[in-house]
Amino acid sequence: MSRALRIEYPNALYHITSRGNDRKLIFLANDDYMMFLRLLKQTLQRYNWLCYAYCLMPNHYHLLIETPDANVSAGMRYLNSVYTQKFNQSNDRVGHIFQGRFKAILVEKENYLTTLLRYIAFNPVRAKLANTPQDWRWSSYHETIAATNPIVARDILLAYFGQTNNESLTAYREFIAAGAPADIWRNVKKGMFLGQNKWIEEIKPPADDITKIIEIPRAQRYFQRPPLNELFNPPISRQERNNKIYMAQQKYGYSLAEISKHLNLNYSWISRIAEKVRRKEEETTKSKT
Repeated sequence: MSRALRIEYPNALYHITSRGNDRKLIFLANDDYMMFLRLLKQTLQRYNWLCYAYCLMPNHYHLLIETPDANVSAGMRYLNSVYTQKFNQSNDRVGHIFQGRFKAILVEKENYLTTLLRYIAFNPVRAKLANTPQDWRWSSYHETIAATNPIVARDILLAYFGQTNNESLTAYREFIAAGAPADIWRNVKKGMFLGQNKWIEEIKPPADDITKIIEIPRAQRYFQRPPLNELFNPPISRQERNNKIYMAQQKYGYSLAEISKHLNLNYSWISRIAEKVRRKEEETTKSKT
């Protein structure tokens, strides 16, 4: 089974979702919601996280988390495993309650943080569980407004909306009330990045660290690879083309069918070229040893 790539670095911002196994409920009563929020607060303190928004839904939850210490995986293991134990104990049941690993989208803070605040707040409205965000009890909207023992990093969050408390609260209310944002997930790249290409280039890890991990989905392992039209940018000699055919397959993970289609060359011909270059490289390596 493939597993999602996790990129961790100081002060990374993530939109996190975790869903119930087989779409089953992960909160059966108000006590479960409150138990999760207490545990979330413990997790924030234990792992030095900043939470900008959350929304607990009957069969899943959303978090908008910043990790100053590059530890999202460790924190999420703690949060979900401890909640599973407590949920099973309080509801007299056993087994997994979450559907595999959590999903984490890396977010470019400057361009998408505030948009995600509104997206998360409108989850109950989209699910037809509430008419407005403020009608749903189990989201961070209320504590952001009221400042009653907030879990969220309220002061940092409101600073995005104004310089004074009254100014920022008014702007925050108006921003949320303006309505659900457009489908922002169409802007997600490779299933894991919500941000501009320049930002992605700045945060990406070394390619070799990713491409060797087979369990990571292919699209994510090779998210840094150049497009074929860039790799085979003319003018290009035949020998250089042949070498790049092999490189495209071996280093960047393109299939021979993809390369064949792009170059408009017969598949079997492309296959022979790749094999010929491979043998030549092996002979060169042997001669040096």
